Amino acid sequence: MLSKIMTALRGKANETGQSVVDSQALRILDQEIRDSENHLSRSKLN
Repeated sequence: MLSKIMTALRGKANETGQSVVDSQALRILDQEIRDSENHLSRSKLN
C-alpha cells in the first residue's frame, strides 16, 4: 500500500514539473534560440 502511495506522489510531482515546462514552452524556446545564436556568434569569432 505504501509503495502505491509513493508511486502516486512521484507521478503527481512529475505531472507538476511537466505542466510548468509546458506552460513556459515558448519562453524556454526563445531563450534556447538566443543561447544558440550567442554560441554561434562566439564560434565564428574564434
